Amino acid sequence: MLVTVTLDLRVWDETAFRAAAVERALADGLNVEEANSVLARSLSDCAVMLIDPSMGPAGSDILGSSAEEHVEAGHC
Repeated sequence: MLVTVTLDLRVWDETAFRAAAVERALADGLNVEEANSVLARSLSDCAVMLIDPSMGPAGSDILGSSAEEHVEAGHC
């Protein structure tokens, strides 16, 4: 059985969001230089790093993940 999950995420503080992605990268075993390279990545790359745990819950496998950035109407 295949289950698809969709999640919309509003990032209202890019600095804090990128910092959280760096912390996650360090916790996942990346060295400081690799983790800091996250700061130069897109917000969608940061989102995948933060939300996709790489391993599925017991009895499942995550087959892949992706993220896209969209500008909300009325925001620049």
